Amino acid sequence: MQSALSITESGKVKPATPAGSNHGPKPGQKGITMQFVNLTPHALSVRDEDGQTVVFQASGTVARVAVRTETLPSLAGFRLQSQSFGQVENLPEPKADTVYIVSALVLAQCKDRNDVVAPDTGKDAIRENGQIVAVLGFVR
Repeated sequence: MQSALSITESGKVKPATPAGSNHGPKPGQKGITMQFVNLTPHALSVRDEDGQTVVFQASGTVARVAVRTETLPSLAGFRLQSQSFGQVENLPEPKADTVYIVSALVLAQCKDRNDVVAPDTGKDAIRENGQIVAVLGFVR
């Protein structure tokens, strides 16, 4: 599932179709519609600068990094494994006016892509009972 957002000339981002209404650029403002594709396995809530929450539903496709795991000798009776990271899987090719939302691990493998972002889960993320319920934006 893709979420359409309108970006006005001033750089403000607004949902183009929240809850059945058309909320694009205001009359007289120029803007473009940006498609956001959530390639994580869960819905993502992002609060914009006006305090409005935009929910990006999971698309059904999950971008992942291939992981190779090797078992090492145990560590004080605990299983120990080594991991090496490979290629990114399930990340579409760049597409005009489309941004792909991925995990931080996938983003770390995509430094050459300007169309890939991850939720900003840093200290400003909104938490309830220790769990992130919304973020204030993205990281690239």
